[in-house]
Amino acid sequence: MQIKKPTIMKRRIISISISIIVVIGAVILSSSMIRNKPEPQRNMAKEEILFVKTAAATSTEIHPQARYRGRVSSLANVNLSAEVSGKILAGDVPLKEGQSFKEGDLLVSIYKEDMQAALQSLRSSYLQLVSSALPDLKIDYPDEYKKWSDFFNAIDINSSMPALPELNSEKERVFVASKNILSQYYTIKQQEVNFSRYEIYAPFDGSYRSVSAEVGSVAGMNMQIASLIRTDVMEVIVPVLPEKLDWIRVGGQVSLQRNNGQEVSGEIIRVADFIDPTSRSVNVYVNVNNSRSSRLLEGEYVEARFTGIESASGMLVPREAFIGSSKLYVIEDGQLAEKEVLIIDRQEDFYVIQGYEEGEILVVESLVDVKPGQSVAPIS
Repeated sequence: MQIKKPTIMKRRIISISISIIVVIGAVILSSSMIRNKPEPQRNMAKEEILFVKTAAATSTEIHPQARYRGRVSSLANVNLSAEVSGKILAGDVPLKEGQSFKEGDLLVSIYKEDMQAALQSLRSSYLQLVSSALPDLKIDYPDEYKKWSDFFNAIDINSSMPALPELNSEKERVFVASKNILSQYYTIKQQEVNFSRYEIYAPFDGSYRSVSAEVGSVAGMNMQIASLIRTDVMEVIVPVLPEKLDWIRVGGQVSLQRNNGQEVSGEIIRVADFIDPTSRSVNVYVNVNNSRSSRLLEGEYVEARFTGIESASGMLVPREAFIGSSKLYVIEDGQLAEKEVLIIDRQEDFYVIQGYEEGEILVVESLVDVKPGQSVAPIS
């Protein structure tokens, strides 16, 4: 038994050693075969090609545009005040907030019967004054008598005084002045001016913004009765970026779009020569003739579209096609390449560009997860 044990142990050791050698050899052989295996040739025909929307670069005449929001305002806001004292009487239209009126309508009448009677008395006295001077004029100034007689006959105590006859000589002037004909005439004319203040007429088509006094109340001197706004002509105040002012001119046409889609035409009447510190913009004022079909309301906001007077040569490209601030993708030899262009104007969803070659293929859509060198095919 002692002689057999070493023999068995020896056999086991040999068997294990052979197994290890075989495994190591197999690993070495496998690694060698993998390293020496030829790399399969890349199939270029199966490479993915991206189809992109393109446009051939071409130059056309483009009118620069800019769009801004503007606020509608009345061209005239007037406070209606009494220049004389008296009871307020009804005019041609109700004295009520929101009431519209036409130019020339009687808005407010102040009680004036006593003033009218006083004015009639003055004219009657003046008639007596002129009539007393006519006999002397006929004798001393026979050549001037007819015109003074006609003047006398033209005086009506219920109407404004006629124009004074022309004084042709120094003697005639002295005579008329000595009879107080001149001084009394201008006294009456002054009273007629005061009398006209008892009636207030509408200076334009408009409406009452607010009313401070009612018919039947007594108005005091310089008392505010109402506030008026003009509605036949409106003004749109549009804040514009200073860099856009180079091609905005007084007299230029502006297209205004309301919130309901209706379009109204306006004209630039003035441009401020200073920058508003709040908005950092310059106010442009646009006149609009109001009509029943396109009645702008004060306080309404509209979109103003300015069109440049001077056109530019360039190409419109969608804003979404740009890479960063001023780069586009172009196609060169079937692959994407970046190109720097010059943006000369921005029009809402489009940019007007220059700095390209005629016929160059530009990518005009947004591309995601691509880079220069990507194989592409154009879609017109």
